[in-house]
Amino acid sequence: MFMRSVSKIARITRSYSTSSILPNKYVAQRALTFPGQGSQFIGMGRDLYDNFTAAKQIFEHVDETLGYKFSETIFSGDYKSLTDTENAQPAIVTVGVAAIAALEQISGCKIKDLVSYTLGHSVGEYTALIVSKSLSLSDGIKLVKLRGKAMKESINGIDSTMIAIITRNNSINEIVTSANSTNEQIQNSIKNNDKKFNKNDLVNVATINMSTQVTLSGTKSAVNLAIQNLNETNLSFRTAVLPVGAPFHCDLLLPASSQLKQALDETTFAEMQIPIIANYTGMPIKSHADIKSLLVSQTCSTVKWLDSLSYLHNTAGITRWMCAGPSPVIAGMIKKEIPKSITRLLTNSKDIYNCLHVLESQKQQ
Repeated sequence: MFMRSVSKIARITRSYSTSSILPNKYVAQRALTFPGQGSQFIGMGRDLYDNFTAAKQIFEHVDETLGYKFSETIFSGDYKSLTDTENAQPAIVTVGVAAIAALEQISGCKIKDLVSYTLGHSVGEYTALIVSKSLSLSDGIKLVKLRGKAMKESINGIDSTMIAIITRNNSINEIVTSANSTNEQIQNSIKNNDKKFNKNDLVNVATINMSTQVTLSGTKSAVNLAIQNLNETNLSFRTAVLPVGAPFHCDLLLPASSQLKQALDETTFAEMQIPIIANYTGMPIKSHADIKSLLVSQTCSTVKWLDSLSYLHNTAGITRWMCAGPSPVIAGMIKKEIPKSITRLLTNSKDIYNCLHVLESQKQQ
């Protein structure tokens, strides 16, 4: 059944050319998103590799850039190795870029002609930069590989964690305030030589994803204290430990931020062909000259994902979302936060052809 539907839709590609123009109203309403770490799984992207020449070329380019068959780690490696942040980051970026290459191949359109904004969660911001042609694929992969390695080295010997806090009501401001208060309490205790805490102990708000979800990063003892303090409030919430290889977006990664800055200073960025919403500000990046400092700041700072979605929906008028990459996690966030939004997944060949069908329908209107 699936192959018959794919064959039927695939016939559309023969009449869909680079001269195809979508109605401006659809392009103006659409944004493209990419996920971050935690979205990885063994075998992700293999369907794209097997069914689209352009996607296969992306994987091959990454293999060549890294100097070994990195695609084998993605397709058939072990999960522990893939989750290692040094591997997870380039793997997730590769799959996101491959999905867009596949869509461009069968539609005959450039992605810049299909969306008006793009953004990525955490390392997904690098995917957005590559797809917007501000950053080359080779440079992007080298950067995120180094980013992952530097992050791993930053927490060597430190017992750390990253935990999501999910509420049923809009109480994230109280959670953020409580977490910040806990960290202040810990830092004051360390200054006063309180033996209860290690000199590395800290807890930071890593991401504000939705009006009902934030994540905390830091040392296990500090994060656990933050959760304990929250339990003493009247807030109703649940927690989930995230399957990631480091406590992202916290001050434990300051050494990684310094290493990344050196690499970014040696990297060339071009003007963006698609406007990008920055994690650090939740607002559009004004110029490619700002990208390096934003990426450095993003490493240890809160990802303002909720602000990013709010800007796109409330200010830019975005109601349609393409969610590319290995996982539908971003689409889930958007549906919960902006219920009337229309989301289209770009995770496998079925999604790609379904999206093509929608684009063809819109072109004919």
